[in-house]
Amino acid sequence: MKTSRVAVGFSTIVGKIFSIVGFTLAGLGALVLIVDLAEGHIDSTAPYLFGMLIPGILLIIQGGRIKRRIRRFRAYVALIASGMDSIDAIAISTGRAAPFVVKDLETMIRKRYFSEASIDHSANRIVIGGHSASHGFDAPPVPPGPHGGGGHEQVIMDAYSCPGCGASGTKQRGMIATCEYCGSSIK
Repeated sequence: MKTSRVAVGFSTIVGKIFSIVGFTLAGLGALVLIVDLAEGHIDSTAPYLFGMLIPGILLIIQGGRIKRRIRRFRAYVALIASGMDSIDAIAISTGRAAPFVVKDLETMIRKRYFSEASIDHSANRIVIGGHSASHGFDAPPVPPGPHGGGGHEQVIMDAYSCPGCGASGTKQRGMIATCEYCGSSIK
């Protein structure tokens, strides 16, 4: 499922657009405001202040929030991929308070940054696809032998880095895997 990859990509684009439009509006609003004030047109500054400068500043702030959330998402994915699923351990590793991490992860889950994820509040852990990272994920099934026999063949595993979220893991060579964190296909 590519929902996560699309959601993160969309948020990244929206954050950049907000920042660009915000800096443009704020810059133009400030420039016109300075020129009007320099020319003594104090009575005509309000439209520029409320129409360009303030909305521009608000867009810059919102764009920055979105970009910081994406950076935190990638940091969380790296920690979870390494086997860390405890909210307290993630909080310590990121230098944030545990309630902030819970709220942040819940926001990311709601925005579909994580594919099939939830917070287990009783165990204080994040659960991805029904599994907690510290308990491991299901190993891929071993294909039957070439003559229909059981699997005495050696399964070769390759390391990967997810193109969608940056998580690392292993997959069976020659097989297409799905990222446990964002649902992206890995070839």
